[in-house]
Amino acid sequence: MADVTIHDVAFADRCETVVRRFIDESEGITGCVAWMTNPNIIDALSRLQHCRLVVTADGVHNRIPALHRLGVRQVGQARGRYRALMHHKFLVRITRGEPTHVLVGSYNFTRHSNHNIGESIIVLKCARTARQFYEEAERALRGSRPIRAHAVR
Repeated sequence: MADVTIHDVAFADRCETVVRRFIDESEGITGCVAWMTNPNIIDALSRLQHCRLVVTADGVHNRIPALHRLGVRQVGQARGRYRALMHHKFLVRITRGEPTHVLVGSYNFTRHSNHNIGESIIVLKCARTARQFYEEAERALRGSRPIRAHAVR
């Protein structure tokens, strides 16, 4: 993997800033994220031309109107104790229609995670690696379904 360049690394409270910059520098994003509830990150995604994401199937994601507008999908069909969970946490940057960078790590895209010690991300610049993550996201998208809209209380 000699063609891999580490573009950025972040821990804990710096993760959100790096994620937002990654999104802002992208034409489009494809990815899989276990938890996507941080309004600042969702707002950054809403400014993109293309956004294709898969998240965990749960009631929290179903109640976020911005995720519905973005067309975010949820993984799996099962419910309750045996529901499918998204465990991935990665975004792929799309530039001129091609995957170019990957943001990957343990960071959950939530406000709460900005204060956790055990959060980290790394941004890699490598078309080959980005393509592999893109293909994994496409596999997850094929097995996903639209988020069910629930009334926001």
